[in-house]
Amino acid sequence: MRLTLSLAVLVCAFFTFGCGKEGPQGPAGPVGATGPSGPAGALYDRASSYCSSSSVVNAASSWTVSVTCKSAGDIPINGSCYAPDQPANAFLAWSEPVDWSDTTKSAGWTCTWGWQPGTEPTSPTFWFSGTAEICCAAPQ
Repeated sequence: MRLTLSLAVLVCAFFTFGCGKEGPQGPAGPVGATGPSGPAGALYDRASSYCSSSSVVNAASSWTVSVTCKSAGDIPINGSCYAPDQPANAFLAWSEPVDWSDTTKSAGWTCTWGWQPGTEPTSPTFWFSGTAEICCAAPQ
């Protein structure tokens, strides 16, 4: 029992005194790398952000709606799809960014709705408010 207690005290002392020392400093980061800019050096600010949307889907649009930022230089922030009056048999099949990595084109967002088998409307005048939305910021 006495040996076990002594061994436990020795192990605790080792960890207590050994953990207080710092190791060597790690390597420096890549030359020229910087973190995000603060408010003074920001590339855009809240006042330059905006959201755009486009809605109404029908058979002629293949149940798809898309929207883009105002210009190719604008920075895409977020995109989404929604349909407040979506029919019960419809579902959101695709919600995806378009050209977000191609800075020569305006970034966009595309939404496509699908239908449960055998329930797609046959009337060419049927539509609902399927909406694509994108939020962007203009560089300052």
